[in-house]
Amino acid sequence: MCVKHNLLIPPNLISGQTLSRKHGQPGRIYVTGMLIAEEENFAFSYNITSLNAAMRKALNRERTNVGRSAYTERVKQMLLRSASADVATSLAHELAKLQSGMGADEVKWKDVAVHACKILNASGSNLFVTAEQRSANASLIGHALDDRIEIITLPDNIHAEVIDATDVQGETIRHLGMYQEERNDSFI
Repeated sequence: MCVKHNLLIPPNLISGQTLSRKHGQPGRIYVTGMLIAEEENFAFSYNITSLNAAMRKALNRERTNVGRSAYTERVKQMLLRSASADVATSLAHELAKLQSGMGADEVKWKDVAVHACKILNASGSNLFVTAEQRSANASLIGHALDDRIEIITLPDNIHAEVIDATDVQGETIRHLGMYQEERNDSFI
């Protein structure tokens, strides 16, 4: 039986829905409302409404505790198709935890982490930096915070992917060099 969750993004008829994770419970994976797996380190729960061949095969063998490999691609598809600021914000908080090894499993998938950055850049005033940049440029980071810019600290490999990339609205993702130029231009 499907537990009621808050729907974070509209249902995608091709793959399913991303659901908020219930407090104190693991992330849950449903297939058309039937619980098939629980994930302790997932940021969300998911209701998969369209099965691929691997999932059909896994469900034919066992209806509970289906292995992650059976549903990983569908979960990725749902996250990569998401344009929800709520989903991106949650993933950004998880991204910040990656440096310490505490981030949710979804943001360990590079393509999902990069997509979250693209949504975040379009949805607000953010600055994407690495941990090293944050400590080496404390004064500039302080000015950004004074300007009410949210600082998103990324692992080096994700940061390298978003430098000079464009967000979901076609704007360049703001990194430290861009912010420095914006700040310099404001004094002219």
